[in-house]
Amino acid sequence: MRDLFPGYYRPTQEQFKQMWQECTFVFDANVLLNIYRYTSETREELFDILESLKERTWLPHQAMLEYLENREVVISQQYSIAADIEEALEEASETIEEKYKRGHPFADTTLIKKQIQEAIEKIKTSIVQAQSQYPNLLESDVLLERLTNLFNGRVGSEYPPKRLEEIYKEFEQRFRLQIPPGYKDKNPKKEGFKKYGDGVLWFQIIEYAKSQNKPFILVTDDQKDDWWQIEKGKTLGPRPELITEISSKAKVSFYMYNSSQFMKFAKDFLGLQVKQEAINEVRDVSQQGSYKRNTIIRRGFQALDAVQLWLETTYPQYKIVEEPRDIGVDFLLIGQDETRIGVEVKYREAFFFSKKDFERLLKLANDPNIGQALNQFLIVLVCKDELLANELRIHFPSLLSIPVNSSFLIGYLNSNGSFSVFSTIP
Repeated sequence: MRDLFPGYYRPTQEQFKQMWQECTFVFDANVLLNIYRYTSETREELFDILESLKERTWLPHQAMLEYLENREVVISQQYSIAADIEEALEEASETIEEKYKRGHPFADTTLIKKQIQEAIEKIKTSIVQAQSQYPNLLESDVLLERLTNLFNGRVGSEYPPKRLEEIYKEFEQRFRLQIPPGYKDKNPKKEGFKKYGDGVLWFQIIEYAKSQNKPFILVTDDQKDDWWQIEKGKTLGPRPELITEISSKAKVSFYMYNSSQFMKFAKDFLGLQVKQEAINEVRDVSQQGSYKRNTIIRRGFQALDAVQLWLETTYPQYKIVEEPRDIGVDFLLIGQDETRIGVEVKYREAFFFSKKDFERLLKLANDPNIGQALNQFLIVLVCKDELLANELRIHFPSLLSIPVNSSFLIGYLNSNGSFSVFSTIP
């Protein structure tokens, strides 16, 4: 019975143990990208495991391609977290100061403000010290070099164009029938052939499995239910269809783990030395992502998406480039006459905005690297609702010196998640 329905029977403990002793470990791009999100101690723990299993590891070509395409974005995100933390701390301090500027009968607000500011300065100092010890991976990516050496000669071949066309056509049919994996990637934000990425990855795994004739374990931090069987919020294991398909086509056993499970079972089944603290950190990153703990930052991403849709409607004749590498802005609009408009998006929830807040934003406009590369610079301030947008307009410093080629646009998120313009300055 197990042979007829392999996807619906969980392997026994002995079968798992044997699989771990014999299998090839395959890694998805997100596993490699998450390495940039770990502390140095946890990163070394994972690298030690990978080094010990080096001869039994393999990367699909698609996984390496997606890693290389996205690593700079992930690195930049890690640097921006420090700025986001500082901004959130300043915002909280200024909100308390404004709200209780008249004092409070039960508390010494002057002392509280002083203590808060002292705490903020200590945190800022610790962030600066930590950053000084963190290598500039955008200039010299030592992690890229380590991964290159680790998987040298262990990366699959690229599919020729004709084979890719065949896969794209097949996965359009699979999308319609919701056959896993990959159908969750068929959405408007996945441009061009990127929506077929999981499909290409899956077929490369199957074809390599055929040539090796040994069990395969895929390690992925993808959490979508076109990879995992999820019931009432609990992940039970790989989708049965995936196990059945690879068993049918490649005649091998197959299973999946996320990064934290991979580290845990490397310890349990292979006797490798792995600290529990590292496993816990990897679990947190894979489950929560680099930003999911911060609700405001999540809403910031929603604001970015809403502004992008607004830009597409407002500037239909312009090509929109997301996070252009040569300019430090969120979006670059390029007109048919080569006019270049830079757009920086900031999401705010507080009811108080100081002149210092706006001056920090204007530093971007006065940055020579940005100013010389743009014809116009637009700073979009996205508020959580119309009431806050009006409050922001009232508090906007009238004496703020705005560069000639720059302007502020104040708007807010509607209940449906779209962006509406409230005011433009000047």
